[in-house]
Amino acid sequence: MNYSSACLLVGVSLTILGCDDDAADAPPSPSSSSASASAAATGTPKIVAAEPVFEFGKVKLGTTVEHVFKVKNAGTGPLQIARAKGS
Repeated sequence: MNYSSACLLVGVSLTILGCDDDAADAPPSPSSSSASASAAATGTPKIVAAEPVFEFGKVKLGTTVEHVFKVKNAGTGPLQIARAKGS
């Protein structure tokens, strides 16, 4: 294998490895022993939405639409929403 092919292979490999952004977006997870201890002490959260689905209908390309979803914690522990995104 010549020098340019080796450089190309290394560059493509680094690009593929660098594009895995799921690990960077994931919230940090606590250790299993501290997570179970804090869950037992504080209870379990439960998210409830009065309107879990909203149909926007036909939306023209480039148009910005908004809708507010009201959620509440019906559980006994603190509810933390680390990330939210639309489908």
